[in-house]
Amino acid sequence: MTSMLEKLPRSCAFLHGCLVDTALNTFYAVNRGWNRILQPVMPLSFSAERAGVPSSGQQSSGFPARFVIAAAVLVTPLLAGCELRQKMFDQPSKRPYQESEFFEDGMSARPMVEGAVPRGHLEEDDHLYRGRVDDEFAESYPFPVNREVIIRGKERYNIYCSVCHDHAGYGNGMVVQRGFQKPESLHTDRLVESPEGYYFEVISRGFGRMPGYSYQLSAEDRWAIIAYIRALQLSQRATLDDVPEDIRENLQAGSL
Repeated sequence: MTSMLEKLPRSCAFLHGCLVDTALNTFYAVNRGWNRILQPVMPLSFSAERAGVPSSGQQSSGFPARFVIAAAVLVTPLLAGCELRQKMFDQPSKRPYQESEFFEDGMSARPMVEGAVPRGHLEEDDHLYRGRVDDEFAESYPFPVNREVIIRGKERYNIYCSVCHDHAGYGNGMVVQRGFQKPESLHTDRLVESPEGYYFEVISRGFGRMPGYSYQLSAEDRWAIIAYIRALQLSQRATLDDVPEDIRENLQAGSL
């Protein structure tokens, strides 16, 4: 009895303990008191000895016959249901990148249909999603840049970029101070003169040891970071003539 229950499907493991206890108790009760339990419902000529179960001659402390019958009625459909569920659980399936003999190329995963895109991600705007205009790096933004955009760019820059480039853009971020390779300063002539589309390409795909951030940052956030980088570059190269006249007067007066 125990060996039969131990062969139950894995999906029925939660029933295993209960079924084992019930089955063993029932078996021992029948074994100890076979004649007393089952004799009333059997022909007079039937006995425990003829059934191959030795009688101990002791009074049984087991369960009444109706409990044995009820247990058998209840357990049988449960076991049948577990078997059906197990067949569904063990249906043929493949793990990612697992080999398959069904397809000619030996791969279980099927390549996507050419031209297929995820729902909601058609991204036909090359300027916004790829940073290019007429297949060249864009030199403008795909949407108006205002104070809110720059503030958003500052927040994203401080989260994702400052750890390497530091908060001012000179490449002395915290991970660099702990041994990571120092990136190029954002204030070099090369990067100051690079178009906005170039920055979008680097942020999206990475450059050198820098990984791409297209999964962490939406296209709009990448453009916002570029706008903030431009503000950082201007802050390190600005002259008094670049300051608005009303603020310039306060600067000259020393009130700011």
